[in-house]
Amino acid sequence: MIKDPQHYALSRVVFYLFIAIIFYLLYQMLQPFLVPLCWAGVLAVSVYPMHRKLQGRMTPRRAALLTTFLVTLLLVLPALGLAAELVRQAYSGISALQGVLGDGRSPQLPPMLLSTWEWAQAHLPLPPMEELKEMLNDGMKKAAAFVAGQTAAVASKSALFLLDLLVTLFALYFCLRDGPRLADYVRRLMPFSNIRRDRLLGQTRNLIFASVTTSLLVALVQGTLGGIIFFALGINGALFWGLVMTFLALLPAIGTALVWLPTALWLMATGEIVSGIVLLGLGFGVIGMVDNLLRPILMSGHSEMNELLMFISILGGIAVFGFLGVVLGPVLMATAMSLTKAYLEDDEKLREENPPIV
Repeated sequence: MIKDPQHYALSRVVFYLFIAIIFYLLYQMLQPFLVPLCWAGVLAVSVYPMHRKLQGRMTPRRAALLTTFLVTLLLVLPALGLAAELVRQAYSGISALQGVLGDGRSPQLPPMLLSTWEWAQAHLPLPPMEELKEMLNDGMKKAAAFVAGQTAAVASKSALFLLDLLVTLFALYFCLRDGPRLADYVRRLMPFSNIRRDRLLGQTRNLIFASVTTSLLVALVQGTLGGIIFFALGINGALFWGLVMTFLALLPAIGTALVWLPTALWLMATGEIVSGIVLLGLGFGVIGMVDNLLRPILMSGHSEMNELLMFISILGGIAVFGFLGVVLGPVLMATAMSLTKAYLEDDEKLREENPPIV
């Protein structure tokens, strides 16, 4: 019995529409957890070599549980402790600043800055020092109110952050436990030959692992150098600020400059001009150059992208995905290049098999 073509076409349309609705609703359900799930996948790929060694000595379930525990112990807990210390110091600084401003007292300016301003006022049409103090007082009040508001906003979102963290660790456990099955499922979904599937998956895995390990190594080097420089210059809390720079170094372009640049400017403003200039020079010439020197060397051989594409993919990834874009940006760029290369190779092969008739 021959089916009605119109009825068959309508059934196919209804079927694909139903599938589209199901996947749309599924996306709406998963959308709040996409970032934690992506982080779980990135962490799973990064720590899978360690998990594979543990798996050779115990069951997959226990190996996944132990690997997840080690990730929590070595990465998550130090990050949470450092973030808590930063929030505590921010609250202390805000309370002290608001206490000074609440008493109606103007902040005490360094003597060198006062003398420099008086000399400049004698030669240039600048406002008097009292007006400058009043402007500085108003600016500090606004800055204190802004920072206090931002700190309160961060505190109000701590519950959501902890939920995302729990989802990430929970998903990490299952990614490690069921890693081979998930990889096989992804491989079967890819519309390529087996060789190209394995090559693309291998390239993606290597790029994720290289991106994460390179970022961590570069951040560790920058933070260590920053802490050593702070200690050599006699800046208090060199160890703490070295740890802060290590975590901030994971942010490309600005990273450690969020710590050493304001410190250098403050040293020069308080009269320690030599220390400020030295810190400024070492910040730009040593700490800031580590990323530009080490990252291309460590990433070489793991991707066909040049430095320009790598830089654009990282910045573009951060603009779209946030901090996760440090990893996802290069991965998406490399995947797009691989797909384009596969398409061009298929097109050339098709032309060789079916040459044009002249």
